[in-house]
Amino acid sequence: MSWLLEQFRNNAVAWLALIISVASVAFTVVRYRRDFGRQESQDHLSAAIGQLERAYEEFQRTCSDRWSGLPAPDRLTWLTVARMLKESEATAAAITEASHKTLYDHARTFWRGRFYDLLRPLHAVPLNYFARSADEIIGTSGDARQPISPKSLRIILGFLEWPEGKPDPIGAVEPFTDQEIDHMRSFRYRPVADYLDARDAMLTGGEDRKGYWRKQWPKESN
Repeated sequence: MSWLLEQFRNNAVAWLALIISVASVAFTVVRYRRDFGRQESQDHLSAAIGQLERAYEEFQRTCSDRWSGLPAPDRLTWLTVARMLKESEATAAAITEASHKTLYDHARTFWRGRFYDLLRPLHAVPLNYFARSADEIIGTSGDARQPISPKSLRIILGFLEWPEGKPDPIGAVEPFTDQEIDHMRSFRYRPVADYLDARDAMLTGGEDRKGYWRKQWPKESN
């Protein structure tokens, strides 16, 4: 009987050691896969953000006063930037970590603002920015400047739009109260308080209030 008990004890120890060994290996494999997956997600995050940054730099380096500060109306430049933006989206789609997805979303919001400022003069640019003439919209020959591709415009201007369905982080911020405006006026933000009063007057006030603020408004120098 004692021999049987001894054999059981020895086998139990061996089985326990085997179980611990297998569990240790399994834990190591799981941790390796988790760490590998997180690193892979981090790599995709860095690459996706880098593509946004390089797209902006590609545009910015060609800006000049000739076109009101806009990037050069070069077909290849616009195509290159459009492709970078699409590549950034495709790379970001491979991000798996929730925190990395949030960071990319924040980076995208930041670069959207930079692009928006860069392309602001588009609202008043002459038509010959997009193509040298109406006839050359269809195509050109020789070394003449090629027209900007509508696909590039769609991708790049689409990037500037706030994503549909995404809540605006400042959308729920309450407007200033009268007490807060009075505090600003008596503290150090009087111009802000005046601006808010003027805005309220122009939106909802009578002609007297509107007239008052029209007279207060400084004229911009040319």
